[in-house]
Amino acid sequence: LWKATAAFLVQPKPGFWSRPQLRFFTTYAQWNKAAQDAAGTAVNDPLSANGPYGDHRDGFTIGAQAEGWW
Repeated sequence: LWKATAAFLVQPKPGFWSRPQLRFFTTYAQWNKAAQDAAGTAVNDPLSANGPYGDHRDGFTIGAQAEGWW
């Protein structure tokens, strides 16, 4: 199993505590047949043959997250 992730952060000013933040990410992962077999038949497990990637043994995910404090 291996994966690579790239992420990008947008915030109004520099600094660790600066909010709000908007984060974008993308991940690509690959796994072998042994990992897929170990996942069993779980429907929500991405490694499972019944998961969102079906019988493929690789997957690409993109997403965004927002964080704000008040």
